Amino acid sequence: MILHPAHRDTLVLFTVILALMYLVMNRVETTKKVVKSLGLSEK
Repeated sequence: MILHPAHRDTLVLFTVILALMYLVMNRVETTKKVVKSLGLSEK
């Protein structure tokens, strides 16, 4: 099955957006953990 260029571009764009969202969520979770551990170490 051969995809049309437009479909392929849409698929690539969708994959990139998903990957970026995944990275952002991981960054947020990591930041929360770091902040929490820093807050605990200060007390």
